[in-house]
Amino acid sequence: DLKKDPRLEYILIFKNHGSAAGASLRHPHSQLIAMPMVPIRLKQETTGASQYFDYKERCVYCDIIRQESTDQMRVVAQNRDFIAFTPFASRFPFELWVLPLRHSSDFQDIQKLEIASLASMMKNVFSKQTYVLDNPPFNFILHTAPLKTPNLLHFHWYIEIIPKLTKVA
Repeated sequence: DLKKDPRLEYILIFKNHGSAAGASLRHPHSQLIAMPMVPIRLKQETTGASQYFDYKERCVYCDIIRQESTDQMRVVAQNRDFIAFTPFASRFPFELWVLPLRHSSDFQDIQKLEIASLASMMKNVFSKQTYVLDNPPFNFILHTAPLKTPNLLHFHWYIEIIPKLTKVA
């Protein structure tokens, strides 16, 4: 319904888990913010992806998926619809990205069968992080296409998971 509001440019969905990650409520929940502008980080991502597409004539995220699937060096989990890996030169320790294997720039285009597959993937990666990192505080953020440009050939929606293991100085 928010997508119909012409004042809105972007809908940000995220989750904070643990007080160190900004969670203020003890019960599990996610949050949604509808904004009248596209966040600067997403603008940078889509601009960079567009430049790559202009140069290579293909999606940079699809190339990353192919590379990570082939190398298997940073892959944490993979199922028939999704891949989870630690990005090359990640910004945070143990950062993970979860991407659909099928090119899709808008999370709203997720197919019914992919929903269960995504849930399984998220359970898998969170179980691994909980085991390895002793239930760390974390943030996850859904990166998806802006509302007014939903079908981008150069962009791929994904979920970024950031364990909060250090303090940023």
